[in-house]
Amino acid sequence: MTSLESTGHDTRHAPLAERDDWRLASMDELDESADLERAPAPQERLAALLARAWTDAGLEAHAAIGSYARFALQLMSLAAPPSMINGCAQAMQDEVAHAQACFSLARRYAGRDVGPGPLPIAGRGEDVDLTAVVLATVQRGCIGEAVSALSSREALEHCQDAATREVLIRRQEAKAQQAQLAWRFVAWALRGAARELPDHVRITFLTALTQKSEPPALEERDRLLLRYGVLSDGRHAALEQRILREVVLPCMEALLARGASPKPST
Repeated sequence: MTSLESTGHDTRHAPLAERDDWRLASMDELDESADLERAPAPQERLAALLARAWTDAGLEAHAAIGSYARFALQLMSLAAPPSMINGCAQAMQDEVAHAQACFSLARRYAGRDVGPGPLPIAGRGEDVDLTAVVLATVQRGCIGEAVSALSSREALEHCQDAATREVLIRRQEAKAQQAQLAWRFVAWALRGAARELPDHVRITFLTALTQKSEPPALEERDRLLLRYGVLSDGRHAALEQRILREVVLPCMEALLARGASPKPST
């Protein structure tokens, strides 16, 4: 899935650069011109919207590689189980593959090769605070990755382009796994934790549920973009609110209802 807005990772994005090594050779022959000519909107405008959406998604995935690399180091500092380290490594591979697919789709609509420039790296060597890592994981993983997984599924249900559908299928699976990794880590961190940590987790969840504004009304453009696997800002906002209420909140309540228990040895 991609949308016309950022999905909220807490990492900086690299600047866009003209380069051809971030595209997939298997997608080099894609040609969307015929489909765009049949679309009920100016071809140039639609192509520009799609190019922008997939370029932004590529930069988001590229930044997420660094985010999961940092998360892996944090997990090691907290003596987390090896299965979680493996989960970070798999997430990094999935983000590399998705970034390449996104830049390939961006090339398809823009007619030129693009990719990420140097990514600013901040926070190297900082002390790892369990509460800070848990709350960031709640926001980025438990909430953000769950929204991304279900948004990908929503886009897949409407997408009419075969190549983009393949990208969305892989993205839905990867984001579901990343969301599961986040929930497993938070559950692990809460075992035997002081009472303050579950309270902070609950506040973080509830804050995310209440800070969203009313989504804008959907337009004809929203339905057109869905044919190409792109959620508009309005559609993404409406879907995000539904996911938070119907999926994230029940999972949060179930997680915190388990109560604190002794943390198993790792």
